Amino acid sequence: MKEVDETFEENMNDKSDLTDLQAEVQALYDAGVPLFTKAAIRDALRQLEEVWSSGSAAEIQIAGVDGKVVSLGTAPGDWERPDELEDWRVHPHLEYHSLVSLLHGDFNPEHARLPIRVCTTCWRGRQDGNPLTSELMMHEFDRLRAEWEASQPCTELRRLIQDARVPRVDKIIAFAFASMNRTRTGELYRRSALQHCLILTLRDLLTTSTLNSNEVRCFAQDPDYGDTDKTTLTSHGVCVLEDPRGFLEVDDNSAILSANPDVPIRDIVTDLARPAMMIWNDPGDGPDHGLNEDEEGNQCGTTWTMADPNSPRLRALLDEHYVRIAFPGGIYSDELGNLAIFVRKA
Repeated sequence: MKEVDETFEENMNDKSDLTDLQAEVQALYDAGVPLFTKAAIRDALRQLEEVWSSGSAAEIQIAGVDGKVVSLGTAPGDWERPDELEDWRVHPHLEYHSLVSLLHGDFNPEHARLPIRVCTTCWRGRQDGNPLTSELMMHEFDRLRAEWEASQPCTELRRLIQDARVPRVDKIIAFAFASMNRTRTGELYRRSALQHCLILTLRDLLTTSTLNSNEVRCFAQDPDYGDTDKTTLTSHGVCVLEDPRGFLEVDDNSAILSANPDVPIRDIVTDLARPAMMIWNDPGDGPDHGLNEDEEGNQCGTTWTMADPNSPRLRALLDEHYVRIAFPGGIYSDELGNLAIFVRKA
């Protein structure tokens, strides 16, 4: 009976700690404290680069939303390679947590105030099948791009952008568009490829805009890119950036693209700058989270539902500073996702 009582007391203490931490993080957020800053991202990158170059485990210092520094190790720890994975690697990298993830993700008192964390283990699966070669990917990508450029949705998108009087844009940055290589089937991943076509269409439009006098540079960031992706994108003038360098490029003269990411792109960008325009998932009238309720009535979520949720800060930014334009997805709506165009007000 004593053991049961002690377990109950520990659970109650954990819930009390969780509630207190949730209230603290929410209060800091409501007071306007940013979850993400370039200084924090740049400092984390600097430390990770030292780990990457040395190949040795180390402690990385990450400041929480409360300003207190937490040491995170980069050693892989106890991890056994799954039998079905024959090709794997351990590579420390950053992971990002939205407000919803901080409040309702897996509870860890040490990490509860950390929007930026270090993930020490990742792996990639078997490279079975017949993956696309660089030559074939470029051929298939150009074919799909021609199809997209000739389509009614693309024609309508051109008209909308031309009429929108987009402020000056120096760079386009695309986040989390995924690899275009279906390695198991040897096919082009249409969803990803269409999203990358948006980069080139937008570059062509903004380059000819009367408000732009400089060349529009293009960047793309996704850890999933392989060599064939990088070759194809580079051949079309898109510079591939390793995470988190894309976030360091975000500024008021950038155009941001993302679609259904598994990273809180919109929260990060909202804290970093006021870009000239964004094409990303439309918050619409949906809730400011991706949560459900468990059997006890507690709000909970999954990695996917909390990855890039709507947030009060995002809504305030869009409502106050941007004009919303419906994205003309048309026949490509299922592949491109529920997107909207946001142009910064003059």
